[in-house]
Amino acid sequence: MPADTTTPSCLTQSARRSAAVAFAVLAAAGGCQPDLPSGPGISLPGLNPTATWSTDTLSLECPGAIASSLAPKTTWLVDSQVAPAAIRIRLASLPDSVACSTGAPNGASTAKPVQFIGVAASRDSGILVTAQGYSEGRSDHVVFLNGARLGDVDVLTASQSFASLAVGHRGAGWLWPEMTLASVRAAALAGLRLVEVAVRLTADSVPVVIHDSTVDRTTDGYGMVSELPASYVLSLHAAKSFGPTVANELVPSLASTVRTADSAGVGLILEIAWQDRIPPEAQARVILGVLDATPHTVPVYVSSVDTVFLNTARAQAPGQLLMLNPDHYEPWHRAFCSRVGVSAILYWPQTLGDPRVAEAVRGLALSGLRIFISTTNDLSFADALARSMPLSGILTDLPPQVFALGFAPR
Repeated sequence: MPADTTTPSCLTQSARRSAAVAFAVLAAAGGCQPDLPSGPGISLPGLNPTATWSTDTLSLECPGAIASSLAPKTTWLVDSQVAPAAIRIRLASLPDSVACSTGAPNGASTAKPVQFIGVAASRDSGILVTAQGYSEGRSDHVVFLNGARLGDVDVLTASQSFASLAVGHRGAGWLWPEMTLASVRAAALAGLRLVEVAVRLTADSVPVVIHDSTVDRTTDGYGMVSELPASYVLSLHAAKSFGPTVANELVPSLASTVRTADSAGVGLILEIAWQDRIPPEAQARVILGVLDATPHTVPVYVSSVDTVFLNTARAQAPGQLLMLNPDHYEPWHRAFCSRVGVSAILYWPQTLGDPRVAEAVRGLALSGLRIFISTTNDLSFADALARSMPLSGILTDLPPQVFALGFAPR
């Protein structure tokens, strides 16, 4: 294919999809002149894109004590704060007088995200383990009582500032089956303000909520979503990897997802999957038609990488919340959002590695655009982000509030 010589090279592929939109943006922006600040910009810590976590053993010695249950299965510790009952063990029996201890403490190094600093037991309360968060991170703790394994506790240590901005990625994050109504309900129960889900069209142009272009990875079916009828896609089990712990959780339609989110009180970011099977005007008409026919009071953002889709969505639905999803920062974003009436932009965290780009994005936020950051599971980086600029949300697979629920099917 010959090189495109009609559209300036500073435009991304999504903007190049329509020369009319592209040149209108450039005219408003004054061409492709970079608008990065000339100063040093905002310096953020290096981003670790791979989320890893440690596994430790917590061995408790309470002579004569017999456990009946361990709770919670997951928990959130605010870094630098002490949680007096981070782990609770219900007892079946306890001698009249017993002193409990951590028989094999997991060390006193504050390099670990969490340390267990005390243990007490009573017939009424059971065994309560006091913990303190020291640094952002995730750790799995295998709990033993008098040599017998009770189970695991998945501990997340994260700041309040990050938690206040957390947006559930693909629903409630890793602990719940992605893109399901159960995940949306869990996010709402945890108190998240927003969750992000992906929307695709079936062969008969029904919007369904599923991330991949195929149903193979997350369901018990096979095939391309765009080549399958809605009757088949919506009948598939959507939590295949969770086994029997999550039964009868089917792939949801867009309409059922909006109804569930609205009744639960959690807003939505709808990532509209790029496609070329039907024109963007038709794609927008179908999706906006479902939103119009499904009454809701929670905020619903329609997000797309495709500038043509957003342009036609604005024409079809003047009041709809729109979000540009370009991955990386480019100078024309401010002019495009102003011209089309896009109120939010979603950037990948990697784009903020350049301090001048981070400063430019901060400038967009200060101008009134709602800036969201895409999936960030490096909790130290996320905390630094939360303190560096006025963000509207950070997508994450590790929302602290979901860990604070204390239970999860994962």
